[in-house]
Amino acid sequence: MIVKNHMESVVERLLPVIVGKYDICQCERCMADIKAIALNYLEPKYFTSDDGEIYYRVNEMSVQFDTDVTKAITFAIDRVKSRPKHNRPNT
Repeated sequence: MIVKNHMESVVERLLPVIVGKYDICQCERCMADIKAIALNYLEPKYFTSDDGEIYYRVNEMSVQFDTDVTKAITFAIDRVKSRPKHNRPNT
């Protein structure tokens, strides 16, 4: 049986769009750190069936859902930008 966190799919989908609006390094390490921080900030939404996935996709349509995910990703971007874990300058 597969167990998935729906929020991981949402963050993966929105991350490139939101990060593209910021002057921040987009190396693999920074992107992984942003994703991890954002997911730790968001409540997980696990599902094990197609019905569960459909339920969470319907809930995605709310304005509050978009706001919460955008806020978490933006928070993560600010954190990684202020303390990147690599020696390269922001590009």
